[in-house]
Amino acid sequence: MGNSLGAYLRGRRATVHPDEHVSVADDRRVPGLRAEEVARLAGISPSYYRRLEQGGVAAPSRQVLARLADALQLDASGADYLARLAGLQRFSEPALVEPGQLSSWLARILAQWDHVPAVVQTRNFDVVLANPLFERLTVGYVVPGANCVELAFTLDGAREMPDWKTTAEHIVGALRYYGDPADPRFRELTGGLLVRDRDFRRMWARYEARPYDAGRTWHMPAGSSGFFLDFRNLVIPGSGGHVLTVFIAEPGTPGQAELMRLRETDAG
Repeated sequence: MGNSLGAYLRGRRATVHPDEHVSVADDRRVPGLRAEEVARLAGISPSYYRRLEQGGVAAPSRQVLARLADALQLDASGADYLARLAGLQRFSEPALVEPGQLSSWLARILAQWDHVPAVVQTRNFDVVLANPLFERLTVGYVVPGANCVELAFTLDGAREMPDWKTTAEHIVGALRYYGDPADPRFRELTGGLLVRDRDFRRMWARYEARPYDAGRTWHMPAGSSGFFLDFRNLVIPGSGGHVLTVFIAEPGTPGQAELMRLRETDAG
């Protein structure tokens, strides 16, 4: 719990604007709410709240966490993430299948999906498997071994995509939501991006934590002027947090025509 919970509490209270429930003094020098203001709104003592931020409380109750979630204006996803940081919920279910067996099983499935782009990622958005149609769709740069969060901030031309800002904000919030602060890979990934990229630092500092179950993404494979596809993320049971992402196009849209073109090119 310790530092991760305290950092989240401090980060979130810095984003909450004082309103009519908090008397704003002219000499306020810190953004958001003060620690004692959060404590008052949550109905707990200031000293107890300070110990929470300092990592000095072994196991805060669900009632306290619920009050803090209200005081910090967290939505359901943020409250769920807060509970995981406090140790009341797991970040992901333990893997029930050996990694080698899982990869072999998923590879056989993806190999037979020649009409739907599909990719398997870890909870840190490391690409594990991708079918050929997905690799053609993403011009061969989203391949096993790549990381989708890094690509969103470091790939040449990524910021020129019409949906870049929205997609980047969603994926940053999802990385925090799904990622385990105790995971070395999570720390390596976020630490590197915090050093290298100003936009990532700005988005990460908002302390947003929410899943990214579905949405739309922009694609521009070779020979295309660009199009949107819908996607859905499906958590794979027993995988330890791996996610299967499938992309679909609405009938009659440019995306459907482009996917048909990519399939025909691949078949040829």
